[in-house]
Amino acid sequence: MARPALTAEQTAEVRERLLDTAQALYESGGRVELCERERDEILIIRDFLPKPMNEAEVDAAIANAVAETGAGSLKDMGSVMGHLRATHLGRMDFGMAGKKVKAALAGA
Repeated sequence: MARPALTAEQTAEVRERLLDTAQALYESGGRVELCERERDEILIIRDFLPKPMNEAEVDAAIANAVAETGAGSLKDMGSVMGHLRATHLGRMDFGMAGKKVKAALAGA
């Protein structure tokens, strides 16, 4: 039976988890040489990935998403997060963004 294809969001999440997991496993197992090699490979791989947004860029994207979706309360958080995922997948830390969106909408 064929596995269903991953969405772009799921692919980005898996990629980030894999990049961090192997290095952590080698480090916890005391395999310093493998940990260092993994870290070096991660640096190379990340050169080819979209650059993560800094905090100011995240704040601006959230303000833009709130304005574009017309969000005015916490009930609109899902639409704001959906907009951010659609426009900034692979560049934004959505855990941090979720907290900032919640704070922005709570103060709206």
